[in-house]
Amino acid sequence: MKISVRMGLEFAIEVDKTLEHVALNPNQFPLIRGEIRRALLRRLPYGLYYLIEENRVVIVAVFHFKRDPTLLEDR
Repeated sequence: MKISVRMGLEFAIEVDKTLEHVALNPNQFPLIRGEIRRALLRRLPYGLYYLIEENRVVIVAVFHFKRDPTLLEDR
């Protein structure tokens, strides 16, 4: 299996695992700005940013830690 395919699968698996944790208890993760929360992926340098709305979780971004955090402000 090519490295890029393997990395893509690993990324998808880590995002899915993090989404499962968020779905079980969305309030467990810290507020970052306003009502936006961040759940960290365990094995990769990404954060999953989301809002809690009534009966659902809305993903705002999946963002790499080395990117400029001000880029999130437009989302």
